[in-house]
Amino acid sequence: MSALVRGLATVPDDQARAVAWGAVLSGVYRGTVDPRLALDIFTAGGTQEPNDVVLARVSQQLVDRVIPSFLPHAAGETAMSRVAGVALRVLREAEAGSGRSVTAARLLARTSTEQDRLWAWLDRRHLPAGLEEDRDFRWIVARNLAAQGLLDEDRIEEVRRSDDTLSGRLAALSARAAIPDVASKGWAWTELTHNRTSATTRRGALAESFWAAPDPTLVGAYVDRVPDAVARMSTWMGDDALERVVRVLFPRNLVSRETAAMGERALAREDLTPGCVEHSATRRTNSPRRCAAAPPSADHSSRRPADPSPRRPDHSPRREEQIAGRTTRCRDLLLSPGRLVRRAGR
Repeated sequence: MSALVRGLATVPDDQARAVAWGAVLSGVYRGTVDPRLALDIFTAGGTQEPNDVVLARVSQQLVDRVIPSFLPHAAGETAMSRVAGVALRVLREAEAGSGRSVTAARLLARTSTEQDRLWAWLDRRHLPAGLEEDRDFRWIVARNLAAQGLLDEDRIEEVRRSDDTLSGRLAALSARAAIPDVASKGWAWTELTHNRTSATTRRGALAESFWAAPDPTLVGAYVDRVPDAVARMSTWMGDDALERVVRVLFPRNLVSRETAAMGERALAREDLTPGCVEHSATRRTNSPRRCAAAPPSADHSSRRPADPSPRRPDHSPRREEQIAGRTTRCRDLLLSPGRLVRRAGR
């Protein structure tokens, strides 16, 4: 695996690189690959990745899942900065207005802490070519600034007035829920779990950003409230709508034994809707349980002890079929957006 840090970006075949990346990410999610190795591979070769789809999918997985859910919280800021560094280099080297340039700009807008650049983009100044009228891009910038505590409710409302669409209103809710202060988190929690008139899309937008906080203690007290909140919402929400909310409401970014224990307690309750809540909670409890049970080792070696006994390679037809199937799944993990989303558990 360590050889991938130096060599993955030099592999000439797009499909082979996608398969390799799929194996790395799958290993992280299963607890067999150190997440820092995945980050090292990306920062070492991300600027050389020629396939824009692979670059976008891998960076999305790192930002959405690997960094917040598989690295210690204290390491998250540095990890995001490393991803932002890759995005900045790609943006500078890419052809202006190209798909690669837009991909890099979006990634930089999500991960950068460079305030001057972010404020300029929010004010529609010095925007990358092709994004001058992109409202979604502006909301990515706004949410990042809000999550850093740099954008207040009034400025978010100002941005919303310039984009008074359904997607704009939802993005404004997500940005407001990301503000890292007690009042904003309390408001978001009440709107999310007590307001019976809220639409499912509105709840999803709030839950998407609720757990984002530079200090985990800001939202840590809400972890044990999740099962009661789900039970309460199940009295007025249907299974399908409730499952969509639980998918983003579960605090998978707060990796701790306490979060894993909360998930286990939720599954043991009899007042939760078994058809959707138990399925969602089971999938989301796996990540905190694995991460809390065994912190990353000091190197990139596997946690499994080496087996000194020689093994004969298995070339049976069934084994070859298994390998072929795994290869296809790994390829699709990166090249098929639908499967990638489902694999991420979103």
